[in-house]
Amino acid sequence: MRVDTASLSNPQLRASATGSLKGDVQSLDLSARLSDLGLLLPEFAGPLTVTGRATQDAKGTEIELKAKGPGQIDAAMTGRFAKGFGTADLAIRGTGQAALANTYI
Repeated sequence: MRVDTASLSNPQLRASATGSLKGDVQSLDLSARLSDLGLLLPEFAGPLTVTGRATQDAKGTEIELKAKGPGQIDAAMTGRFAKGFGTADLAIRGTGQAALANTYI
C-alpha cells in the first residue's frame, strides 16, 4: 500500500501530509491548523499552527517541526531518531507563556 497524500478537515481542525519517495529516502511534509486553541485551553484563544518535515533514510528519521500560536507559542523541534527509534537526539526550543502549563498543574 502506498499513500502519497492525506488530509483531514473540519471547522476546527485542518491537517495534511504529503509524502515522497526518492531512492531509499522517504519524506513527509506535515501541516496542521487548529482554528482556536481556546477549545482546549480557554485562556488562549486563537489559531495554533504546526508545520514540518520528517525524512527517513537508512540511518533513521530526521524531523523538523515548528509551532506558532496564542500565548506567545513559538516553538521548534529538530533532531534525529535512530533506526528502530532506540535512541534520539532532539533539540526543542521556543517560547510560550508560563500559564500554558496551568492546566497540568
